[in-house]
Amino acid sequence: MLDETAPIITCPADITIDCRDIYTLNITGKATAKDNCDDKPIITYKDEVIAGDCEWECTVKRTWMATDACGNSSNCIQTILRTSVDLVKWALAEGPIELGRDWPYPSDNSDNFLSISAEAAQCLVDWLPGTDGTPRVIPNGHYNVDEGNCIPYEGLLDENGKITNSMLSEMLILAVNLRLNPEMVDIPLKELACTFHPIVYQHMRGTPTIGKMYTVGINYLGNVYGPNHQPFFKDAIRCINTAFKDRCEPIDTNSESVTAASLNKIVLPAISASEVIEILNVFPNPTSGVIYIDFNEPASQSILVRIYNIQGKVISEQKWDEALVGTLPFYLQEQPSGIYLVKAFIRSDMVLTSKVILTK
Repeated sequence: MLDETAPIITCPADITIDCRDIYTLNITGKATAKDNCDDKPIITYKDEVIAGDCEWECTVKRTWMATDACGNSSNCIQTILRTSVDLVKWALAEGPIELGRDWPYPSDNSDNFLSISAEAAQCLVDWLPGTDGTPRVIPNGHYNVDEGNCIPYEGLLDENGKITNSMLSEMLILAVNLRLNPEMVDIPLKELACTFHPIVYQHMRGTPTIGKMYTVGINYLGNVYGPNHQPFFKDAIRCINTAFKDRCEPIDTNSESVTAASLNKIVLPAISASEVIEILNVFPNPTSGVIYIDFNEPASQSILVRIYNIQGKVISEQKWDEALVGTLPFYLQEQPSGIYLVKAFIRSDMVLTSKVILTK
C-alpha cells in the first residue's frame, strides 16, 4: 500500500530569545512529529528574517518540516523574536553610558549631555541602528534616559523610533562594543581595515587607538570641538563599528591573542546547531569568584570543561578521563567582572552549558 499521508507536525510556541541562542534548540524549542508508518520522521527547519535588524532585534520566521520515509512532508511556523537586549543590559550593568559634555556648573544650561541608565536597555535596542542623518552635537541640556523615558528630547528619533543623529548613533554602538570588549580600547587604529581622514588624528596624542577615538567622539557630541569635522569622525567610528558588529554570532574559541582580527566578533561563543544541548548546573550564579559545577549523574566517558570570557577566549580548562559524579570547583577570582560561558563536553555531540555572571 502506498503511503500518501504526511506526518502530523507540532511547532514549539512562539518565543523571545537572547540573540545568541537562535540555534540553541533546548531554548527555542523543537518541533515534534508523528507518522502512521514512520516512527522517526526527519525534522528540519529553515529561518527567514521578516522584520528588524538582527544586530539589535529582529523577528525570525522558523519553518519546521517533517518528512517521512515515503517522502511525505508537512510543515508549521514558529515566530522567534531575536533580541540583543540582554547584551545591552550587561553593557549598562557597570553604570550609565554618558556622552557629551557635563560641566560642573550649577546650571544645566551649559551642558550638551546624554546619560543612558541600566534600565534603558530596551530603549537603546529600539533606537538602533540609527538613520544616516546629519551628524550633530547633543542639544543644549542635561538629558537622562531610563525605563520610563525613551525620548529625552525632541528630534532625537524619527517616525520609526530610530535615532536621526548619525554621530550619536555610531557613538552609542561603539559605547556598547567597548563595554562588552574592554580590550578594544587599546587596539591601534592602524590595525583596522579602515581609511581615516587625516583630520581624525589631530586630537589624539601618541598612538591613535579605538579608546582615544571614543574620547574624541564624546567631545564632539558635547560641542567641545565644533561641528566642522563631525562627518569625518562619524565615518571613522562607523568603520570601527562595522569591524566589530557581529555581537550575536559565534566566534573562534581557539583564539588566544587580542587583536583587531581576533575581536572582530564580540560575543560569547554560541552553540553549534548540530550539538545536543543540555543545561549545566553551575552555582552560585552570580558569583564573586568561585563556581561549582554539579554533575548529578556519572558520565560514561571523559569530560572536558572549558570556561570562556565574553571575547570567546578560553580562560580555564580541565579534563577528566574517567566517569565523574559530584561537585567540582572552578576559581575565577583573577578574572574581571563580566559574563562567562561554561561548557562541559561529554562526547562529540553532547554539550552541557551555562552562562555565569562574575561580580566583584
